[in-house]
Amino acid sequence: MKFARTTDPTTAPISTAEAKAHAVVEHSDDDALIDLYVSQAADYAENYTGRQLMAQVWTAYFDAWPACFELPFRPLQSVVIKYTDDAGDEQTLAADQYQVDAQAYPALIRPAPGVSWPDLGDDYNLVRVEVTCGYADAAAVPDGIKAALYLLTGHLYENRESSSPVEIHDVPLGVDSFLTQYRIDF
Repeated sequence: MKFARTTDPTTAPISTAEAKAHAVVEHSDDDALIDLYVSQAADYAENYTGRQLMAQVWTAYFDAWPACFELPFRPLQSVVIKYTDDAGDEQTLAADQYQVDAQAYPALIRPAPGVSWPDLGDDYNLVRVEVTCGYADAAAVPDGIKAALYLLTGHLYENRESSSPVEIHDVPLGVDSFLTQYRIDF
């Protein structure tokens, strides 16, 4: 399976104001920098937990129909399956032609009972599964993940260089401890 994020999230799981309040920043001079750190903290949390935090679209590419699609996106909101038929035309598979188990991890998609996958052309990336995933809004993101984002954003803000003249230690029960409880192994 090949996949790529085709639509980025349009909102962050924590706001600039929330991140500033946690880091006790009372000016707006560094808002763009804090936004960057929030974005990077969210990327770290997504990679660590295997979850997508805010609504985004990923496209998975397949060269042929599998017996069952396994998709590592969580939480899954919706799925659209597109394919290139044997005439070379793009088609969208009707939703009643397949079943989605969004509770499984990885999420599973298989043909509906009595349905066979349509014939495909002869090329790469003939089947494209567009997955909308992530929490519905920032309020739905678990508090433990938000706590990790506050800690990591604050750390990045306070420690802006890749080295330090003093030794920095991880805080017990810090970022990874918060995120581990939400981690999904694929």
